[in-house]
Amino acid sequence: MANVLNDSGLAEVTAALAAITWYGSWGTGAGTAAVANTTLFTEVQSTTNNGTGNTRPTATASQQTTVKTNDTLRLVVTLVADASRSITNTGVFDAIGTAADLSTPPSGGNLLCKADHPTEALTNTQSIVYTHNIRFNNP
Repeated sequence: MANVLNDSGLAEVTAALAAITWYGSWGTGAGTAAVANTTLFTEVQSTTNNGTGNTRPTATASQQTTVKTNDTLRLVVTLVADASRSITNTGVFDAIGTAADLSTPPSGGNLLCKADHPTEALTNTQSIVYTHNIRFNNP
């Protein structure tokens, strides 16, 4: 029996994922992103917090068309440095990851996607806007 995800099913998958609240973060450690990763390389906090603990900022989710209609989930997040940082990787989580205080990075949640990149040296209050495109494919 053949069982396939049809083209309209791709749109249903990305619509369901776009309806979830996602949170972005970044890290300073070295490494190459891999499908088995569950954390960032040395996650560090940005300027986002709840007054008592650092949190991850919310990503903006949308459906995009890469090859087939609405086959891509796009997650855009802006992260602002709270100090001088050498950023090397980014990812999107399903949890806000509230830290116990303002000197500890957020943690917890499930890592949906991760990307590594050449080191980006930032000073306090500089930002990076990350766009994560996750494309779903069917034969």
